[in-house]
This record gives sequence, C-alpha cells and structure tokens, in this order.
Amino acid sequence: MTNPKIAKEMLFVSWWEESLKDCGIKRSDASDRIFNNLEKAYKDSHRHYHSQDHIISSLNLLHTNFESLKDFAINKKKIFPQIQMALWFHDFYYNIQDKDNEEKSAERAEEDLGELGFQSGEEVYQLILATKHQGSFKINGNNFATAILLDIDLAILGSAPDEYNTYSQNIRKEYSIYSDKEYREGRKAVLESFLNRKIYHTQKFKELGFEERAKENIKRELLSLDK
Repeated sequence: MTNPKIAKEMLFVSWWEESLKDCGIKRSDASDRIFNNLEKAYKDSHRHYHSQDHIISSLNLLHTNFESLKDFAINKKKIFPQIQMALWFHDFYYNIQDKDNEEKSAERAEEDLGELGFQSGEEVYQLILATKHQGSFKINGNNFATAILLDIDLAILGSAPDEYNTYSQNIRKEYSIYSDKEYREGRKAVLESFLNRKIYHTQKFKELGFEERAKENIKRELLSLDK
C-alpha cells in the first residue's frame, strides 16, 4: 500500500506536469526549480489549510467542472491555462500578519511564468489579485476566468459539513497566535461578510448547490463561535 504522504507528493508532481503541458511549457531546469519552490511553500509547517491539499483540490475542481473550456479564449488568449497557473501561485506567499500576500504571490507568478515563456503572465497577475475577495463582483464576458478562479478558491465553504468542519479547524490552527477572543471577533467578521453577499458566480457552482451549502456551513460556524 502506498504511503498517503508519498501518494500526495506524486499527485502534486503530476498536476504540475499536467499544467505545464496545458500551458504549452516544456519541462526544464527552470520549471523544476519553480516547482520545487512552490512545493516548499505549500509544505511549510505553519500551513494547515493553505497547503498542497488546497492546490490539489482546486486543480481537480477546475478539471472536473471546467475542462470543456480548454479551448475557450478571451482576447485570443486561452483562459484555462491562466486559471491553472493562478491556482498554483495564488497562495505562494501566505503570512497571516501580512496584508499583501496576494500582491507578492502575483508578482512571483508573473516573474516565474515570464522565465518559462508563458505569454499570459499579466492575466495571471490580475487573477491572483482578485483572490483578495474584496468588494462586489459581477460576472461578464471579459471576466469569466476570474469568476471560475474565485468560485474554486472558495469552494471549501460549500463543501460537505465534515469537510467544512476540518477546514474551519485548520484555519484556527493557522491563526493560533491569536487568543480565542481575538480569533472569534475576526472570524465572525469574515464569515458575516460572506453571509451577506452572493459567494459564487458561475452557473456550474450554482447548479452544484455550492451557495446553499456554504450559507448553511457559515451559519453553523457562526453559532459555534457564539458559544
């Protein structure tokens, strides 16, 4: 029987190789070095949710639900490769005390992808900035890639109750430097912001019932934070 840890490492590698192929990037010393840096970042011991598992799950969601869009392009550029690389890099930098994780991650993505000759680095940069999830968002013909990325990034909110509970526990571990009181106040503010707006934007996520499950999960966690 394969060790689960080894199996995850192999899956992480295979997703990277698949992404390179979809992006038309040949494997090289540079791509290997960039992958090693990504792997090191997502395996950092302080990450409990924003880890390899999050990236693997996100890429799986993309391929499972949106693979039919592999040839869909906006401004003559295919969006599927852009979303793939945005998923790989969007949590590259993750420090709970920093306010510019997305900016740093976006800059790193644009730099690394430029080295690999990927022609949509600017689009990936903008996609990653969108994962700050700030302000209102309305889907249109020009931001479909953003809608897909945002839905996938927040898919955990609409997961099954047990999976959501594990997620919320892992988020608490990532914020372990804060007292229970401080954490409750901050977490409630975040959850209430999601509760008071539409979370998902693509028709696919609506059809799969993510919005309803997310609102139920959030309400349940809010009740637990009040105990």
